[in-house]
Amino acid sequence: MHRDHTAPAHYTTIYYAHPEWKPNWAGETVFFNEAGDEVIKAVFPRPGRLAHFPGSIQHAARSPSRECPALRSVLVFKSRVSGAPS
Repeated sequence: MHRDHTAPAHYTTIYYAHPEWKPNWAGETVFFNEAGDEVIKAVFPRPGRLAHFPGSIQHAARSPSRECPALRSVLVFKSRVSGAPS
């Protein structure tokens, strides 16, 4: 579990770039509460999906299951709101 940034004006966008993904392959991106002891959201890595969130939210990529024959491919973009404190 990690944060991409601690400043409030920083954001992360994940693009799930693989061509196919099945539910039993796992590989979700999970988001945690501030204490880091509860999952508050899980994003299924559906092909073509974008997940956009504040970089200060703790998150982790879960490994694909043993049943998964595919490569979980993502592109990650990190951005900052112009003019906001860094």
